[in-house]
Amino acid sequence: MQIREQGETVKLIRSYRTAGAPRSRQKVIGTFRRDRGPTSALLDVLDNDELAALDRWLSAGRNRHKQVQHRHTFDAAHSRLTQLVAAIHASTELLSPAEGAAIWRDLSDVARALTRVDYRKSKRTRKLRAPLPGQGDLLNPLT
Repeated sequence: MQIREQGETVKLIRSYRTAGAPRSRQKVIGTFRRDRGPTSALLDVLDNDELAALDRWLSAGRNRHKQVQHRHTFDAAHSRLTQLVAAIHASTELLSPAEGAAIWRDLSDVARALTRVDYRKSKRTRKLRAPLPGQGDLLNPLT
């Protein structure tokens, strides 16, 4: 069975070969809108292999849709966090202690989720202290 998309319409096409024909023929089994899904009458027409193929196709589409939604969330996360920081700096008197505690809890949940998927917090770069007057630099003796 072939599955073809044309806009929002999905066509299910069955290929079959007739006796004595050099090529196989194709017949449209049925169509459905992607947002509504296949009807029960259409599912009754499909055999077990076709049902399994359609189920795999539909689940791949759902996964693809979820990934697109997650991508939009990730793209907006940095700007949202920047807005949150600006709002906290601008009007600290509007933030209640309960709201502050809730923000801290949510931030710790974000940190825990990032750690769980192995995106560890980047290490802070250490600022090199300037040598004290009269003290030489062992790595760069010219200073």
